[in-house]
Amino acid sequence: MQEYWGIRKPHFGGFRATRELIGLYRVDKGKCVLDVGCGLGVTACYVAGKYGCEVVGVDVSEEVVVKAKERVREKNVEDRVEFVVADAHMLPFKNDLF
Repeated sequence: MQEYWGIRKPHFGGFRATRELIGLYRVDKGKCVLDVGCGLGVTACYVAGKYGCEVVGVDVSEEVVVKAKERVREKNVEDRVEFVVADAHMLPFKNDLF
């Protein structure tokens, strides 16, 4: 919600931590990555664009997901990024998808 209101507060470790985590899991083409709490979709678009994988972003805020979908079009990764409104405690996906 902070992103929706314009409050830009990165997660612990920031972008550097995101890149390190991606490296640990060998993200590349053919993989499907889940971004829980995706916010405005910055990370999801970056990961899909940089590594060529598919990304599904999940956020509980419908308004934020609408804005994330706009970012996907701007970044030209519509074929690799999808956003879903869902609660992280009740994800609507099959097991072993990600």
